[in-house]
Amino acid sequence: MRHLHHRIVLLGGTALVTGAALAIASCTHGNYDGSGYDGGIDTGITTDTGAEKVVLSRAVDITKDDVFSTPGGVFELTIPKGAYDAPVTITIVALADGFADSLIVPVFAVRVDKEPARPVQVVFRGNGNSGGDPNRPLFVAEASGGKFVPLPMASLPTNTGTGGTNGTYWGITKKLAQSFSLVYESTSGTTFIDVTPTSCLAKCCKSSVSGGSFNAAATSTGCACAGTADLGCFIDRCAGFDLATAAARCQEIGTNNPPISLKCVPFAYIDTAMPGPCPGPSCPGYQQGECNTIVGGSNTTPAVCCITSNDAGQHSGQCAGNNGGSSTVCGNAIRCDQHTLCPKGRCCVFENEAYCAETCPNDRWLCNDDTQCDAGVDSGACQTATFCPFKTCGTPPHDCQ
Repeated sequence: MRHLHHRIVLLGGTALVTGAALAIASCTHGNYDGSGYDGGIDTGITTDTGAEKVVLSRAVDITKDDVFSTPGGVFELTIPKGAYDAPVTITIVALADGFADSLIVPVFAVRVDKEPARPVQVVFRGNGNSGGDPNRPLFVAEASGGKFVPLPMASLPTNTGTGGTNGTYWGITKKLAQSFSLVYESTSGTTFIDVTPTSCLAKCCKSSVSGGSFNAAATSTGCACAGTADLGCFIDRCAGFDLATAAARCQEIGTNNPPISLKCVPFAYIDTAMPGPCPGPSCPGYQQGECNTIVGGSNTTPAVCCITSNDAGQHSGQCAGNNGGSSTVCGNAIRCDQHTLCPKGRCCVFENEAYCAETCPNDRWLCNDDTQCDAGVDSGACQTATFCPFKTCGTPPHDCQ
C-alpha cells in the first residue's frame, strides 16, 4: 500500500507546489486530493503489481447500460446496451499518477479483449480545479504517441475557471482498451454554437454559459461538448451516432469559421399585398438585422444567423448566441456569407446551414451572378435566396426561399 505526500514539480526551473488548492479528484477509498493518495487503494479483489493495482474486474451485463465505477467513484465507465453481443470481462487498473502541467492526476488503464460496437462513456469525478486559465480547461484524455490527448468527444467545462461541470469531466470513445487520464488544452478562438436541428452537437451539447453563447469547441483531436455527461442522448437522439463524423464536424466548424458580423434577413411578416417579397427597409414588415461578433471573456465566438419559418411562409431571423443560445432551433443556421474569408475551403450552403467547408459541391457555391456558377449546374443560374443573406448556384435551401 503506497502513501504519497504533496509534491514539488519543477517546470522550466520554477518550483510549483501542487496542493489542495489544485484538487482534481477525491474519493473515500484513498482520499485522492489531487496531490497524492492518502492511504492507498482499498478493494477486496486487488492484486498488487507494484506501480499498478486492479481496482475492479467483472463481466459486462449486456442486458442494460452497465456502469463500472471504481471505489470512491473517481473513475467510471458506462457501457451502453448493445456495445457487446456477449459478456466480456472489463478490468480497471489504477496506474502510477501522472501530471497535467503541475497538477498530479490519476491514471487508469482498462483491459478488455474486445472493443465495443457502440461508443462508451468515460468519467472522472472529484473537486473541480478552480482558477487558472478559462481558455485552457481540463479534458478527459487517452494515451496516444507517448502523451495524453483529449478523447474524440470530451466535456467542455463552462463554469468558473478550469473546473468541470459539478466536478465531473466526461468523454466518449470507441477505443476502450487503453489508458485514461486528464490533460489541459487550449480552446481559445474555437468555441461555437451549433443550432442545426439535425446535428448531434445541437441535440446533446447544452451550454451552461450565461446567454448560451456557445455549446461546443474544437480540440486538437476532436470535439469538446458543453453540458453534463449524457451518453444516452447521443445514442438515443442521434440515429446511428457516428462518433468520428460528429468529431470531424466539430473540427471543421470550430477551426474554419472566423468571427464576423453577419447580415441576417429577418422578416416580421411578408406584405401579401405586394407582388413579390419585400424589397427593402422601406417596405412594411421588413426588418434588416445584423449579427455582431460575440465576445465572451477572451473567447471569441462566431455569430450565427438563425433563419426560421412557419407553415404560413412567414420568416424571421435572430442572432443565435446573442439570444436563444443552444435552445434555439434554426431552419437554417448561417455562419458565413459572400464576404467571409474562410481560413480553409469556402463558404458553402448546405440544406439547413452554411459554413466554411473544405469541400463544397458546385451547386452549393455562393454567387453574385451567373458567371460565378459552373455551366450545367441548374443551367448555371445564380439563384436568389430571399430570406438568407446570399445567392446560390443551385436551388436555395427550403427555409431560404
